[in-house]
Amino acid sequence: MNNKLKMNNKLKINFKSNIKAMMKFCFLILSLLFIQCSNEGQIQPNDNNSPQAKPNDNNSPQPQPNPTYNADFTIETLDISNINPYSCSSGCRIVTSVQYFSYADKGICWSTSNNPTINDNFISENSNKDDFFTEYINSNKLLRISNLKPNTLYYVRGYVKTGKNAELITYDSNIKTFTTASINNLYVGKNYCGGYISYLLQPNDYGYEPNKPHGIIAGPYNSLTHKWGNYCECAGGFSLNSNGKYGAGINNTVTALNNIKIKCCGYPAVLFCYNYSVNNFNDWYLPAKSELDNIKTNLYANNIGSYSSGNYWSSTERSVFLAHLTSFNYGSAGGDKNEQHRVIPVRIF
Repeated sequence: MNNKLKMNNKLKINFKSNIKAMMKFCFLILSLLFIQCSNEGQIQPNDNNSPQAKPNDNNSPQPQPNPTYNADFTIETLDISNINPYSCSSGCRIVTSVQYFSYADKGICWSTSNNPTINDNFISENSNKDDFFTEYINSNKLLRISNLKPNTLYYVRGYVKTGKNAELITYDSNIKTFTTASINNLYVGKNYCGGYISYLLQPNDYGYEPNKPHGIIAGPYNSLTHKWGNYCECAGGFSLNSNGKYGAGINNTVTALNNIKIKCCGYPAVLFCYNYSVNNFNDWYLPAKSELDNIKTNLYANNIGSYSSGNYWSSTERSVFLAHLTSFNYGSAGGDKNEQHRVIPVRIF
């Protein structure tokens, strides 16, 4: 009996000792695991496997280089277009490898001498406000040169002003030339400046000058059919209501372009003429009703130009739902703006 008690007591002591040893071992394992986890949460400075901050994080602001005022560049004068008796169009572009090249102003200068400078005649991009005749070629502004003399040779080239105070002027080394159109022997139906003269201003017409002929030129042929546009009510009903014998369609075109900018209306026929280009002329517009009627009377009726019979849109609105059209077979009427009809682009000189 005594031997059994001694044996039981010995087993109890050994069991308790084993329990304590196991608890110490578990505590040691847990401590090692905790230390390992703590170390994994830290970014080691020279650990190739640790995450590194991106040098060019798109979400963080990047410093912009200062603009370069004095750098190597060349100037290219744009081709001369829209040559009339009294005006034409041109511009210039800068060619440089510098990404942040800065300049004060650029433009074109012209003269009847062979070395034009801004001391002769010039027009700059900064001083020229955008209007109907303003165009852009690859983001370069096409400027309107005006007050020219008919049948005269001109020299033109681009220039650029640089420097912090625009104190440096650089000219294109290549000078372009052009000769303005002659006003001798002008008559209705003459093939002239991109098309056929459909009307010459008379003494009582708006814009008439006794010694300076002006007129309307119709494109050499009509287009395929286009819709006039949708039912435009955002501009207080209908707003393209200009009508006249000379340039009235330009006012309608400008109104249409402004309405398009404010997402008011769409004008497929107007846009076709505005984007039209032929024979190096690109300043066309959709004629107003009176301008269109002159094409029918003075050109189509005399078999001048390649114009088909049928209905033609004018740029003059008749109501919110109708626009004026001219039938080359019959007379004038109002057409639903969603109908498809032909158009003839026109330009002025």
